[in-house]
Amino acid sequence: MFRTSTTTTGQMAFDGEGAITMSVGGNVTSLLTLPPSGEEGSVIIPAGTHYLDFSDFAFMTMNMNGGDGGGGGIPEDVNGDCVVDVSDLLQIISAWGSTCP
Repeated sequence: MFRTSTTTTGQMAFDGEGAITMSVGGNVTSLLTLPPSGEEGSVIIPAGTHYLDFSDFAFMTMNMNGGDGGGGGIPEDVNGDCVVDVSDLLQIISAWGSTCP
């Protein structure tokens, strides 16, 4: 999940083309067609670079398994071993605070 508060703003870039399942809410703007606030939906990303801009209170969640059925259908199974356990939590923690180059 990506979120902002009243004192922060953020931007996420998508390069390439394809579709990604996501949910957004709050003050999120983009030239992409986003699902209604708080609802999950497929977002079509045409070729090129496209941005989601976040300000004030905003959030976004994305399905990152690439549509290959990873995680055995369990969204919380981050590492795809079909078990939600401490290994999934450790994978999330290992990426905590990471930033784009």
